[in-house]
Formats: sequence, C-alpha cells, structure tokens
Amino acid sequence: MVGGGVTALMMSPAGPALLKALAGSAATPELMAYAINYTRIRAAVAPFAVLGMVAQSFCLANLKSTAPLLAVAVASCVNIAGDLALRNLGVMGAAIATAAANISATAILMRAVRKQFLKWRQQEVDEWKAEQETHAIRQELVADTGLDVSQISSISATPNLPNGTEAFVMEEEEEKDPALANAIMEKAPAL
Repeated sequence: MVGGGVTALMMSPAGPALLKALAGSAATPELMAYAINYTRIRAAVAPFAVLGMVAQSFCLANLKSTAPLLAVAVASCVNIAGDLALRNLGVMGAAIATAAANISATAILMRAVRKQFLKWRQQEVDEWKAEQETHAIRQELVADTGLDVSQISSISATPNLPNGTEAFVMEEEEEKDPALANAIMEKAPAL
C-alpha cells in the first residue's frame, strides 16, 4: 500500500519536487532529468514487480524453489542484455532494461503459480471423482444386500493396497452388525 502510494506520487506532478527534495544539494537540472525519467519508467512497472514478489513468496512457501531460481537467472540475463543493447539511451536504457527484467521474472513466477493452482484443481477433481465412486459402491452394496443405510456411517475404497486390490473399510456409528460386515466382505474382491 505504501509502495503504491509512493509510485503514484512519483508519477504525479509532485514527483519531481519529491525527487529534488531527496537529492538535496546534488539536485542539478541534468541529474533531475535523469532521475525523473528513470523513476517514471520504473514506477510504470512497479505493479509487476510487486506481483513478482508475491508470486516468488508463494513459490517459496510451497517449497518450489526452481521457478524463483529461474526467474532470477532470466531477469539477470535480460537486464544485462538490455543494458548493453540500450546503452545509447543512458539512464533511460537502464530503466527500460530493469523494467523488462522485472516483467520477465514476474511472467516466469506467475506461470509457476498457475501451474500449482492447476495441480491443486486437478487433485480436487480427482478427490471428487473418488468420492463419487465411493458413493456409487456404497449405493450398490446397499441395493444388493438390502441393508438399512442408516447402519453405515461411511464406506471408502482404498485402491492402494500392495497387491492392487481394493479394500473396503466400514466405519460404524454404534455396535458392530456381523450381518452387515459379512455382506460387505462377500461383495469385496478376494485377496
């Protein structure tokens, strides 16, 4: 919020006066022209820089260090190449190169954030499908055995057994009903 306010202030007509106050006695007209141009170019891409910092924090918080590493490497290369290519523009060229580096790093980091969100979405869809399959199995067991559904609190399929078969786990709310357990075991695949 503070950064946004400072950026807006630097882009406003009051920006040059603030820069002059910061430069103090060194504020020559030539220095002020460079500072104003540099600050305006950098302020124009400040939202991308902030977004990049948030995306980098997101990646690191999720233990994904490859994307931040790649973003820093690419940003460094873009900045150096931009400085060399735009050296005839002086300070403005440096500002443009740094702005391009920030945008490239942010793009890499946002791609990593999007990839993580898509992964989480796919996990959510897979869990929903598993719940639907479990519900269908439960309905089939109830239909085949004629048991009262209120006796069963939950039945879940666990397809990750070492031999590849499914195990059915039944959780009862009250006392165990041997007839219900036998009916479920008869329906379960042989181990």
